[in-house]
Amino acid sequence: MHCPHSMQTTLGLSPLRKSPNIDFTPLPPSSQPYRDVLFVNARAPSAHLFEAANQRMTALADLLRILESGSGGALAQETARLASALGLLLADAQALHEAAYLRSCEEERTASCQRAPDAISPSEAPA
Repeated sequence: MHCPHSMQTTLGLSPLRKSPNIDFTPLPPSSQPYRDVLFVNARAPSAHLFEAANQRMTALADLLRILESGSGGALAQETARLASALGLLLADAQALHEAAYLRSCEEERTASCQRAPDAISPSEAPA
């Protein structure tokens, strides 16, 4: 089935462009049933990755507060569905947080390499 460009625009999707700043890695199996659907750009700035992780952790905390303050009733019947949603949010947050940490380490290495003084050439070395 062919998906027209207008469908991509309607869904908020844009065609993937190759770039040295893109390294899509699949989210873990706990986030999705297949490894070819949801991805994280491991080359995104660490601040962006941390923010996405924080959004999911905030949503997770909000859902947990709802469970804590629930009066029972219909909420008790939906516990399995809530647990599934909580698990997905947690898995996403963990994957994003790990990607942010790794990216932050990479950014620090790159910054320290750029600050390092140039190597002394053999002609400048003391005799």
